Amino acid sequence: MFRLILVVLAVAALTVSAGAYPTQWDGAADGDLTITLGLGCYIQIQWQDTDMVFDYDGDTAEDYYCNELMGTAYLHCPDPDGKTPSDAWAGSEYYCGTDGMYYMTNDGARIFVRSNNPLSMAVHTNGDLHYYDPDTSTDLYIPTWFTMCACPFMVGGSWFADGQVPESGVPLLWGSYLYDTGGFVIGDSNPTYFFPNEWAFPCAPASNTYTWGPLVPGVEGTIQWLARIQRFGMLDQGGDYATHLDVTFSSP
Repeated sequence: MFRLILVVLAVAALTVSAGAYPTQWDGAADGDLTITLGLGCYIQIQWQDTDMVFDYDGDTAEDYYCNELMGTAYLHCPDPDGKTPSDAWAGSEYYCGTDGMYYMTNDGARIFVRSNNPLSMAVHTNGDLHYYDPDTSTDLYIPTWFTMCACPFMVGGSWFADGQVPESGVPLLWGSYLYDTGGFVIGDSNPTYFFPNEWAFPCAPASNTYTWGPLVPGVEGTIQWLARIQRFGMLDQGGDYATHLDVTFSSP
């Protein structure tokens, strides 16, 4: 009898709950796991064509003309009087009145960009077309503008498709003309501006800087540039006129 009681007591001791003992944690009971990637920034700028040249012979790839700076009636030269931009009589008061005639290059400059980082562009003007006559020690100018078109162009994974834009003078591509939203800030993707109703940025004075961006990646596409001038026939002295634009791309 005595032995039986001892066995029962022993079994009872083994069945005591574990909760009766303190739990000791060595380290935190919860935490965060982190996954990281050092992704490289890639920016590609291709200066494919840096010249905007007015056609001198008029035989192929003729320039455009219009009696308004930003009119919608730009047509291929020669103009109704048989003139091209480099003709001494182009825009003559005899034919066009005191407002002259506007001409636009068929030949354009082209810059291709690609970036997975926010990308900005700044365009600084350096004045109208200029020629210095050494014989008379005179600085001569011809009123000058430029247009910019994103064609084709993607920002944030979406492609611009506001209207047709000229490719080598032929409306083949789709894109968006850039324009001045005010305060020298460049805007894009506005269906108001389409070929041939492009915004004309003045080259004068030689102190303006227009900015575009920062554009949200992915950024990819071509920026096409064309030049415009206002001719006044024989009032424009003959000579080799030139000006340039300072284009700078930046990214944080």
